Amino acid sequence: MVVKRHFLTHVVPGMVLAKAIQTENQILIPEGTILTEDHIQLLRSSGFAKIEILEVQIDQVESLPVEFTIAYQQIVQAVRQLFMQVRYFQMFRLKDFKQILDWWAEPVLHSARLLNYLNWVSREEDYVFRHSANVAIINGLLGKWMGLHPFVQQELVLTGLLHDIGKAQIPLEILNKPGRLEEKEMELMKSHAEAGFDLLNRTNGISSDVLLGVAQHHERIDGSGYPLGLPAVNIHLYAKITAVADCYDAMTSDRSYYKRRTPFSVMEVLHTEMFSKLDPTVCSVFMSRVKNLFIGAMVLLSDGRQAEVVLLGSHAAMRPTVRTKDGQFIDLEKNQELFIVALSN
Repeated sequence: MVVKRHFLTHVVPGMVLAKAIQTENQILIPEGTILTEDHIQLLRSSGFAKIEILEVQIDQVESLPVEFTIAYQQIVQAVRQLFMQVRYFQMFRLKDFKQILDWWAEPVLHSARLLNYLNWVSREEDYVFRHSANVAIINGLLGKWMGLHPFVQQELVLTGLLHDIGKAQIPLEILNKPGRLEEKEMELMKSHAEAGFDLLNRTNGISSDVLLGVAQHHERIDGSGYPLGLPAVNIHLYAKITAVADCYDAMTSDRSYYKRRTPFSVMEVLHTEMFSKLDPTVCSVFMSRVKNLFIGAMVLLSDGRQAEVVLLGSHAAMRPTVRTKDGQFIDLEKNQELFIVALSN
């Protein structure tokens, strides 16, 4: 890791701020912030010409595979077109969508670093479309990790792609609202699960398993979910898998009103909810596999230091042991004052 001073004209979203930006009276942007376009605009309007950026040395960066980059952008575009067709033309061409799915799923779902790639391509813009693509990817991974039949894996990918299709019928002023929703707006937003089911139920070629996965992905095993408040025994496996994927991606994604968490922080949440709201078997498989994916990952600590993840505990929710650039080993489970604020590629 190195710190370099950049002209603001050369700064782009996604860069990590190495030194806090402050005026005489307040800190404008804290150290370690992953810069967005809004941050950059704020700096421009405040008259800053140069800032210090944290950079990863070339030999530490794992480039995104070309097949992943192409496939990911294609599927996000396909989801965008699907939403537009439903919103404005009340039409849905599953045949075209499944053709893209057939060539897209296979090479992508065989990558061991898939969740790392999703962290690197995550952006606030087009969240609904990217979220559907991400949930599809995670669904496919979970199906593979759980040893499910390849046909079921593909059905899970399709469920992920379609799980939020009901949002295409939510008014844009609510769907794109930058702040928290009011109670009535939230109730309308929650209707997307039923709306998605109704839409897909009128579409030829959608299996009953996918239909239930879409309809029930917000149900919770303690009966606290929606739309029906179903108990665990009545929730379809596709929905239980999609619920975990949906929660993980939502919490690790930036939105206009939400700052994303690190995968390590999200693992702690999943570990808590696997005994109350999310299926424990699905969560256990997910966490046991995810912990191995982040061994060797470069992270940014809350004190501004960069470190490498060298060891995770007996379960994925435990805070990892990291090694700093100067060779110091820190067990974050024992040192609760420090925490990981970002992945650094």
